[in-house]
Amino acid sequence: EPDYWRAFRIFTEGVPLAGHFLSPHTELLARDRMDNHPTVRANIDPVEEKFAKEEHMSFHIALPRLFVHFIPGIFISPLHWVVQKAKGRLCVDCTNGPDPAGSPNTSIPPPGLDVADECPPISYGNTFNRYLVDLYRLRLTHPYEDILQHSDDIDSAFRRVLYHPDMAVVFAYVLSDYLIVPVGQVFGSRSAPSYFSLTSDLRAYIASTHDLQPSVGTPFLPIVNQTVIDPLPVPWDPATALTQMPPDPLYSVMTSEEQRSCVNETYVDDNAIAAIRSRFRAGCAVQ
Repeated sequence: EPDYWRAFRIFTEGVPLAGHFLSPHTELLARDRMDNHPTVRANIDPVEEKFAKEEHMSFHIALPRLFVHFIPGIFISPLHWVVQKAKGRLCVDCTNGPDPAGSPNTSIPPPGLDVADECPPISYGNTFNRYLVDLYRLRLTHPYEDILQHSDDIDSAFRRVLYHPDMAVVFAYVLSDYLIVPVGQVFGSRSAPSYFSLTSDLRAYIASTHDLQPSVGTPFLPIVNQTVIDPLPVPWDPATALTQMPPDPLYSVMTSEEQRSCVNETYVDDNAIAAIRSRFRAGCAVQ
């Protein structure tokens, strides 16, 4: 099945596209008693603040906790609170628990082509290397033109890939008096990066090759005009500030066809864009 068709199914059917999830009934009761990791109890105020934000964004459905005992096929995963760079993040621990047999990740295979519906391969492992190569070839092609770069981030990236309604209960969790059934993917599921990677790769390809302004005089789409890079960096003269890039037998200048597309590399939810100044304009990214 082509990747673009699998991505279409992700957007129209929800994920997982396939899977077989099995957990002992006694594990559900043990996890309900376990509640969450100690980090959640120790940081209950920022955790509840985070949940309030997610509730506002409609990222989950909150039900009375007693519903745990009345929903067929439900799994419960413990919550973990992780602080990185002074920013707290909620992680749904889909790997650990009283018995790993009751964890969703136990039923999800590692990413691979042979299990692409259950957990697609991930392609962003060499993103940074590809971006450096693109920059090098762009400089070879335009040795004395100003190259501009832009980066953006997709907020709550995994949440934007929605669960199939029948499967959302596999990734449920609890907090205080509530049972939380996620609408979009949780941070902690083994397949969440895989499904998101497939869709983000498709978006990056379209953004790199599709002409957002198909003809002269045609206005940009509204979503393009919402992307603000204004003002652009002050122009400068690379010819007086740079040493010309030496040639490399492994990499050549870009072909005319390659130059029609912009440099757009994606790592999970971060995009890196590069182009010569003439392809940027104030108010949007790349023409």
